[in-house]
Amino acid sequence: QHQVLPLRLVSAKRDVRARAMSSEVDALGVFTWMWAQVMVLQVVKLAITAAHAAKPLSIGILFWPCFMGSGCFVGLVAPSSGLTTAYLCGVSFVTLWLTGSQSNHVFMDMVVCLAVLLTYSPDRRRWVAKATHSVRLFLIVLYLVTALHKMNTDWHKPEWSCCTLMLVGVLALPPFRWALPVVPLSAAPHFATLTEVGLPMLLIAGGPVALRVACVCGCIFHLVICQMLSPMSVYPFSVLMAPLYVFVAPDAAMRMFVWVRRRLQVIVPLFAIVCAIWTPLMASGDLPEGEAPFEYPAYGSWAPGVVWCNFAYAGLIGAMVAARSVD
Repeated sequence: QHQVLPLRLVSAKRDVRARAMSSEVDALGVFTWMWAQVMVLQVVKLAITAAHAAKPLSIGILFWPCFMGSGCFVGLVAPSSGLTTAYLCGVSFVTLWLTGSQSNHVFMDMVVCLAVLLTYSPDRRRWVAKATHSVRLFLIVLYLVTALHKMNTDWHKPEWSCCTLMLVGVLALPPFRWALPVVPLSAAPHFATLTEVGLPMLLIAGGPVALRVACVCGCIFHLVICQMLSPMSVYPFSVLMAPLYVFVAPDAAMRMFVWVRRRLQVIVPLFAIVCAIWTPLMASGDLPEGEAPFEYPAYGSWAPGVVWCNFAYAGLIGAMVAARSVD
């Protein structure tokens, strides 16, 4: 009896936590909330385009940032509504189709929107289950294709591999330069291949442990590859991938959402402060004072994008570790 009672208490605590999270948001709601933040990048890009357009500004040029901005707004203020999710994904798809750059990242954005829209069901739980299945399949295909792309003769040669170049780009940042002489650069391409072969295998396995390992490894992977200065940084790709990991570890994502929403008055100012110091911190000596890194596509958001990735992926990993320690 003394052994059964603690187990019942632990089970009861889990049930209370689960009910508390489900009353606030589910995986689809967290995805909607994060996707709205991701698509702010497109609003910024469209606003930059409008700012540089010939005067007087036409209604067509002004329409797109406002249209996309409306989707982001409702996604941030009412993420748990099914209508919000459908509207945000629909607006995102149309805006990207008609105004997006010819980029594989933009194509991936549109595929994600379709994966959520085409799995719609009036039964919320069914919609979440179908969207989870679709997004995980997308991730499996994505990582398998990129892994196949790495199976060429030059990928694992440090002098040719873009993986080595990107790792050097990370280690060339002032806070990490001390590690440049000690990191085995020749091992980086092999590690990248292992990661992009291992992630789909873990997602296919699909058990709780496999999904946790996939979430932690994937978050670390995408966190690393966005750190270097633009245009080498692939922060738009890392930004895009963060909401997808909600469907890999939905419980951790819901915990993160609840934790963040209750501390927004601290997190938002902290985010702004870190964004303000990020470029001087990471590019000291590499850029003229007051200038930002060159970007293509021209989102003009390297520092906020990288800092957002730092917050988002650290939040997911932290929620995963916290859940594990509680369990």
